[in-house]
Amino acid sequence: MKKTKQVLLYALLSSFAFGVNAAEASFPDDGLIMPAIVGGIDATINELPWQAYIAVDHGADRYSSCGGTVIADTWILTAAHCLKKTDGSDVSAADISVYVGLANIARVRWGIGPDAKGANYRAVDQVFTHPQYVHSRQPIYNDIALIKLKSSITGTAAQPIKMIDQSDLSSFNGDYGRENNLVTSGWGYIDTTGQSHTDSLQRAPLKSVTDQLCSMSAGLQTIQMPSVLCAVGELPTTPGICQGDSGGPLIWQNGDVSSENDKGYRIVGVTSYTTSEYGSPVKCGNSSPDGFAEVAEFNQVGAFIIDTISSVDGNTNALTISPTFTVDIFDGAGDGGGGVIKPDPNPDHTYGGNASSFGIFGLLGLLALFGLRRYRY
Repeated sequence: MKKTKQVLLYALLSSFAFGVNAAEASFPDDGLIMPAIVGGIDATINELPWQAYIAVDHGADRYSSCGGTVIADTWILTAAHCLKKTDGSDVSAADISVYVGLANIARVRWGIGPDAKGANYRAVDQVFTHPQYVHSRQPIYNDIALIKLKSSITGTAAQPIKMIDQSDLSSFNGDYGRENNLVTSGWGYIDTTGQSHTDSLQRAPLKSVTDQLCSMSAGLQTIQMPSVLCAVGELPTTPGICQGDSGGPLIWQNGDVSSENDKGYRIVGVTSYTTSEYGSPVKCGNSSPDGFAEVAEFNQVGAFIIDTISSVDGNTNALTISPTFTVDIFDGAGDGGGGVIKPDPNPDHTYGGNASSFGIFGLLGLLALFGLRRYRY
């Protein structure tokens, strides 16, 4: 049999496959997983300068990869499950390679390419996963982690992005349901069955959905989704996250401050999981919502992000940033107008209060008649 580099497929483990019935979850078993967004378009690092690529060496020719977000010169935000071993313990900092300021990973994939220790590489100093993240828990809560780099991102094309905080929440909550009001990105699979990949960074538009719909997609009968934010792609293309996109960013634009140098961009979510019907070959890019760790829950005094950075750095000054972004990723710039578009300022359907879109709720209602499985990506 031809020997290939074997990627650690957390999803193959019952302790890591999440769904209404975890035992029924199934995943590709060919062992070669290439780290992209389903239904997305090629992106440049100028468009998404906060995007990071994280490669983990698990030994014995086994590798995994995830996305991440630069939130400060020496801090990367990602998902907790990206930094876990099969036994649930954290991976060693020495086994992680972080790459910033690049959109094509062909020469650094898995941290073993020809440019693996090149200018875009950053060694890891420390790893912090949320202390209440449980490796085998259903539903998926607290799926968030921080990586402290040994050196700054200075000298690359990377720039940090601000995290949503309490001052943004009113605007964010009022923006629910607007078409394409969010952008996700990554190097994960680019087809719905998890078979095709690309070396080029992808981005795609999503829309936020209510907590009720988020809970419903997870197979819950009541709203029990603290620390989880859900988003879904618009029909008919239904873009979404897929395997390899874990840990990457979900970006929102605060229209109240969009005239500022950072265009009001905020990271509001960290890619965690996606859902699909039992028995369906469509693992990604379907009509059920994708799940993200809700950054606002962790970016406040007494919460994981603030407490961790404060304990390591002695303060949170690193989070006082003033990035300048030159591309409006919400207006289709750079893609001929065919990609991400501005939200409709007067949408016909919202998800606030009792208002809803029959299309997505009706579709999710039908899906509720069947089992939904959740994949951690």
